[in-house]
Amino acid sequence: MKRLTKKSLITTTTIATILAVVVSFYTNETYHCFLSWLGLMILLLASHLYIDKRLDLYAKEISKFDKYYDFDHLGEDFEDVGKIYGNILNKNVRLEKSISILKKQVEELKNITSNMEEGFVVFDPKGEVELINEAAKNFLNKNESVRLDKLIDDKEYRLALKEARILSKSKSIALDVNSYHLKVFIDPIVDGGNMGFVVIIIDYSETRKAELMRREFSANVTHELKSPLTSINGYAELIATGIAKEEDVKKFAQIIFDEGNRLLEIIDDILRLSKLDEKGLDIAKSYVDIKEEMNLIIDKFRQNSDAKNIQVVNNLTFYRLYTVKSLFVDLLSNIYENAIKYNKESGSIEISSILIDDSLRIFIKDTGIGIASADQKRVFERFFVADKSRDRKVKSTGLGLSIAKHIADSLGFNLDLESKIGVGSTFIIEIPLKEYI
Repeated sequence: MKRLTKKSLITTTTIATILAVVVSFYTNETYHCFLSWLGLMILLLASHLYIDKRLDLYAKEISKFDKYYDFDHLGEDFEDVGKIYGNILNKNVRLEKSISILKKQVEELKNITSNMEEGFVVFDPKGEVELINEAAKNFLNKNESVRLDKLIDDKEYRLALKEARILSKSKSIALDVNSYHLKVFIDPIVDGGNMGFVVIIIDYSETRKAELMRREFSANVTHELKSPLTSINGYAELIATGIAKEEDVKKFAQIIFDEGNRLLEIIDDILRLSKLDEKGLDIAKSYVDIKEEMNLIIDKFRQNSDAKNIQVVNNLTFYRLYTVKSLFVDLLSNIYENAIKYNKESGSIEISSILIDDSLRIFIKDTGIGIASADQKRVFERFFVADKSRDRKVKSTGLGLSIAKHIADSLGFNLDLESKIGVGSTFIIEIPLKEYI
């Protein structure tokens, strides 16, 4: 402000001096012109000092204007400018309140989305991240620097994004990303002429896995039930039509009887698995001596083991566990029966135990055909058979090890397997003694 008034004063003085010189040159009244010039300079200087002082006071008063200033008691000199400043300050106060509310809402949104299992990403109209939660970072292996068009490196995603942008409508796609099966929802947000995006990511990996397991289970159940039913219907038809010879009728009837029992075993095992799948299965617990129960199981399957001349050794020591007796016996029975079925003629089975780090480990070791390392992770799946050729030789429902695994999980045990092709298999049951003694 002072620089402006000084500049005006210099300009005015220069013009006045030039006029005085011109007038004195043409009138030859140098003395009077000098006096006139001097008077004019004094008047200009006085005016400058007065104006300068007034401007200083004006500026000081204006500098006091803030949101706490009382604009209702302004002087006349500041009435016009005060209204302008007052309106601006009121707008600023409202804007600050709006920004404060917006910041709180953003913080609340961050807190909410940080605890979400679903991925959540917000992009501004420029395609830059405004908000991304931890779930989205984990699913996509991206961070705050990622742009909208680079969020997922997939042709389907880019096409869906293009359609959402052109049509201004939500799009959803299913993608396999970083070992996850994800459902991605792309929602455009239009504000005036600008378009941002919200991307929601839901992990459907478990759902997809469960669906695949259900399909596989259904297919396997159909196959397993169809085989004995085909045999039963075939031999029954031969008997019913009289085609079967009289001496073969008894043989065919025995086959029908055996296949019928196999059907009942499959159905019984499926029902047991279904029961084990139920959440919150509550069965009474009691004390169980593992060596005594193992001896009873060995006696139960004595005929099976003797038929293959299998030598069985029970080296378990006496331990009393507080657990669900029926499930524990089923666990040992299914593993032991499996060891007999897939053992070699004149093979052996050894049952032993050891205490390691407050846990009891039970080993059921056989000298059977063994399981390839690639199949060992799948042997506990329902109806899974590592060697299809052996399945034709051994009558089995294909559910024994799956039942054993379910029982172990229900009881809080850990069930593991070590095996080598042509050497044999060892099933290991690890029991935490602090909970089960």
